[in-house]
Formats: sequence, structure tokens, C-alpha cells
Amino acid sequence: MPNDRLASLTVHHMRLLVAAADTLSLTEAAQAVGLSLSNVAEHLRTVEHMMGERLFQRVPGRRGVALTEAGVLMADRCRRALLALEGRALTEVHQDGEHDVRLVCDPSFGEWHLATLYSSFQLLHQEVRRKVTLDGSDSPTSDLIAGSCDLVVSLNHPSDPRVDAAPLHIVEEYVLVARSGHPLASDTAAPLCALEGEDLLLPSRPAGTRMLVERIASEHGAHLHVTWELSNPGALVKAAAAGLGIAAVPRAALHAHTEAQSLCLLNVQGFPVRQAWVASWVRDSISPGAHLFRAHLLRYTEEPTEP
Repeated sequence: MPNDRLASLTVHHMRLLVAAADTLSLTEAAQAVGLSLSNVAEHLRTVEHMMGERLFQRVPGRRGVALTEAGVLMADRCRRALLALEGRALTEVHQDGEHDVRLVCDPSFGEWHLATLYSSFQLLHQEVRRKVTLDGSDSPTSDLIAGSCDLVVSLNHPSDPRVDAAPLHIVEEYVLVARSGHPLASDTAAPLCALEGEDLLLPSRPAGTRMLVERIASEHGAHLHVTWELSNPGALVKAAAAGLGIAAVPRAALHAHTEAQSLCLLNVQGFPVRQAWVASWVRDSISPGAHLFRAHLLRYTEEPTEP
């Protein structure tokens, strides 16, 4: 295999190849990089065409794939190349001094996860001066493309082909709550259409919670009536406790606010729902500081908590 062929691969291609090599499953590789199975298969066929030889093969009578000899060599080279890129980013940050990492994230992620995640990043990179700007945005993907931010963390996978994404090892569980005594807090799950006559308390679009709830409603053919739009999970808890309607909130919010004591969990089809947070960035265009923070995001695993 000619040495210059690796140079023709993008970072996106290398991440896909390593994910498939590590899992020996296209399905698991697709989950690891946040793409559909068909997209992963298409990208890997492109990589094989660029390399001029087969890297993966099906094993008769077994699920998954196996690496060819060329695939083993190429996967190893890609792993080393990705590590080298991270090392080069760290070197550049050290040489240049301060780097800004401009992060746009969903308010729920910012409230419940960012402080702990960023603290662990500081412990790993004490010698690196940096600044993280936490902000919200009506069009985070457009902000990425325009270069006004480096990274986005949300519950949504971007559809723009210029943007790469990967799920984080941080999963949020969303529940429906209302003031104690609500009729939907029963032992029998109510159909989602039971929410059609209720006042819903949700963040405004394009917040991840709002998009998630609307996607579930659409899948069940339900039409929701949103009467209050509140971005902060704590504000949603307080509004539901005041009897203003039904709120969809992270379960973690119920442990952080005393008002939650006057709430009940609703038993409605589709809830609770668990969703992994997704990090996204412009493909093959990321600053050294943001490269390091992205690597930390993708490696970070939150300690499990009791519901």
C-alpha cells in the first residue's frame, strides 16, 4: 500500500475506519460516529476505493465484518494519525498560549453537565490557557459553518454534509411532570394523544428538548399545544409545580429543585425517553484548542447516577 494514500483520507474517513475496525460491526460503528448504517457503509466503500483494495470482508455464518490484512494495517495507521493530530493540537496550543474554545450548547447540557466536564478538562490541561464561551443559538449549524463557534452540543444530529458529529457518553433521561394529582400519573400508560388537550411547557425551538418531544409526538400522530416557552429546566419545574401545565424536563432537574416535591411523574407512551448528547463541528476544520476540547468531550464518560 503506497505510503501517500493515507494522506488522501480526511479525519472523518479515519474516524469511521477506526470505529469499524474496533467494533467489527458496521451497525456499532454507525452508532459510535452518529451516522446511519447506510452512510457508514457508503463511506467505507469510498475509503476502500481510495486505497485501491479491500479493507473489510464478510465472514460466512457470522454477523459483522472482519479486517483484511490491508485493513489491519490501515486501521493501525489511522489510529496513530489521529493520535498525532491530537498531539500536534496540544503542541500548537502550548506554543501559541491562550486559545478560545467557542462552545454553543443546549441549556440543559450547560446546566447539568458542562461544569463537571470542563473541570475535568482543566485537570488534564492545567498548562493550557483557554476560554470557553457558553451561549445559545437559534441556528447552531449555521454558526458552525460561518465560523462563529467551534463546537455545538445538542440532542440533534446535524444534516449538513459539511458538519461532522459524534454521540457523547452522556445520556439524558427526559420525563413528563405535572402538579401532584394529575390524572395522567396512573399505573397504566396513557397514549401520547392524551397530551393533546393539555397545556405543555417546553423550551422554544430549536432547543433539544423541544425537538425531541415534537419528534416523539409526530411519530405517534399527536398534536401538542405549547402554552409556555421556557428555556431553563429549573423554570420549567417551577412552572409545572405552579400548575401551569405539563413540562418535559431532564430527570436530573427533579433532584435539584425543591419545587419538584409537589410534582408527579406522568405515565405517558414514549416517556421517559433517553437520548445521548451529540457533539458537532465543521468537518476537517477545527482550531487546536477546540480539537483538544472535542477529544475530551468524546472520551468523557459521566458517572452513572440513580434516578
